[in-house]
Amino acid sequence: MTRKELKIIKDLPQFIGGNLEVQGLNEDKNDYAIRGPIKNITVTDKEICVEFDWLAKDYDTSKDENIWVKTDLVPYVIALELYSVNKYEDMVALHSNVTKEMVVFFPKGKHVLNPADVAGLTV
Repeated sequence: MTRKELKIIKDLPQFIGGNLEVQGLNEDKNDYAIRGPIKNITVTDKEICVEFDWLAKDYDTSKDENIWVKTDLVPYVIALELYSVNKYEDMVALHSNVTKEMVVFFPKGKHVLNPADVAGLTV
């Protein structure tokens, strides 16, 4: 990991209160996405652990309309050795060819999923 990437990673706690979206492919080659408001971010030398206030999943993003469903509230752990890191304006994106995922940290107020649009979620 480059010095620039390490600096970006160390600054990730500034996204607490913002949103995280993960897009990827499952074993069946179907697109999926998970998204939720960030409650806490822990950064170590080897990983990033993100905790959420609530978490939603879209099981097939190839459809014209996203269908978000409440999913189990588990921390999302990112193994740094598997990802490249880039900063775009006020967002941070991590990409992995190994996990086939793209992870995007959005600042507070940007790319917010309305809880009313998530099936099974009560806040």
